[in-house]
Amino acid sequence: MRKSDFYVVTLLAAVPCPAEILRVPQQYTTIQAAVNDALNGDIVLVADGRYSGVGNVGVTIHGKAITVRSEGGPEACTIDCRQAGNGFTIERLEGPGCRLEGFTITNGYARDGGAIYCNDASPTISDCVMVNNRASNNGLAGFGGGIACEDSNAAVMDCLILNNRSDGTGGGVHCRRGSPTFLGCRIAGNSAYFRGGGITSESDATFFSCVIEDNRSDTWGGGLGDVNGSFINCAIIRNHADRHGGAIYTEFTPYLLNCVLYGNTASGFGGGIYTEDGGRPTIVNSILWGDFPGELVRGPEGLDPIVSFSTVQGGWPGEGNLDADPQWVDPDGGDFNLTEMSPCLAGGDNEAPLLPDEDIDGDPRIANCRVDMGVQESPFYHDCNLNHEPDACDLYDGRSRDVNKNRVPDECDDHCSGRDSLRLKCRSRRSGNALTATLRRGLPNAPVTLQLDGDPGTNRYLSTGNSGKARTKWTAVAFGPHEVCVTECDGVCGEATCRD
Repeated sequence: MRKSDFYVVTLLAAVPCPAEILRVPQQYTTIQAAVNDALNGDIVLVADGRYSGVGNVGVTIHGKAITVRSEGGPEACTIDCRQAGNGFTIERLEGPGCRLEGFTITNGYARDGGAIYCNDASPTISDCVMVNNRASNNGLAGFGGGIACEDSNAAVMDCLILNNRSDGTGGGVHCRRGSPTFLGCRIAGNSAYFRGGGITSESDATFFSCVIEDNRSDTWGGGLGDVNGSFINCAIIRNHADRHGGAIYTEFTPYLLNCVLYGNTASGFGGGIYTEDGGRPTIVNSILWGDFPGELVRGPEGLDPIVSFSTVQGGWPGEGNLDADPQWVDPDGGDFNLTEMSPCLAGGDNEAPLLPDEDIDGDPRIANCRVDMGVQESPFYHDCNLNHEPDACDLYDGRSRDVNKNRVPDECDDHCSGRDSLRLKCRSRRSGNALTATLRRGLPNAPVTLQLDGDPGTNRYLSTGNSGKARTKWTAVAFGPHEVCVTECDGVCGEATCRD
């Protein structure tokens, strides 16, 4: 071969070939036949219709980076497995370039993944409906009535996973090992004989902006069972467990951020969350309300959840937590927007790990300087000082103080009990006189300002704490008489003289 010929061949080999579209059934009678002929980058395009039988059920991708797509979307293209297997098995190290788009998969029957099984593969699955499938091993244990992901980093987006059944765990979804992601999915009406009517996740899975509702477990974890990973902007509602953990049963350490738990029930304990065998979820910026019996219950071997900046019915210890009606617009109708009087407005933590840029509706996550609790960011805000700015922005921008850390500008708080008394004591030291002021019988947890001799430059900003007491000290005070007053409370002053 001449050198010039070698260069021409090399150049041609470096030019990527355009993707070929392989059409089913116009060119290929079955989906599997088209997949078998496809090369990396190709598109298998499936016409509208209902597909069953050999070659259209249990389709395997053979490790290829191809797209298998319906022409008219899941409303128009259905794979009816007729209990002869699942729809797709993806288990040969496929990566995100392997894409499955726009199918309804129904009547699947397999031990792992009634509709789709991903093992040692990380495909991208979008706009699919997995409905009325079953994971079972001849009536015994199965995993993932809708989809099972094992050792997988699959991305599952904008999918409906509905009315599936597992004779083992994970009625809708089963994840084991790996870090799959579920984005914008609805997981509803699924059931499991064992744990996790909606989801089991023994993995580092992330569920982002998902609705997990009306699922049921015959034992533990109506919504989520044996669950780990992260749940962000998720509504976990109206699930039921015949034993414990109506919304969640866990022996792991899942992370819940800006989630809502509502209307979940258990026949045993923990309508909201039940922990066992070392399980200890971390819950931030979330609302747990209306679950029965009880929001957070620790089993004999479980650990107390770590909760902060959240609303929990019945109360729970932790920074920023509330026990107050969240005042949603219409929770029974699925509207978890906060009304203008909700105590959960601007109640979250802006520094929470993994805080997203958007809420469950795709709106900006922080609308008024501080994130709201729950799944939806509200346009409403509190303006207690009537300056036409959100209170959270007054605090964030430094226009107001929040000495008692109740997320309310100090000027809007009550300050005085009507029984307040102020005692002063002056002591002489080598470094100069030290004047100590002690406020007693004050209003508990009230912000107060103590001022020396009418000079605003001496102000000390304090909180009275649970005891209604506060104490502060000035050093290098001059000899002679001095007066300290609580600026917010008329006539609450004390006097002392520093003597030579």
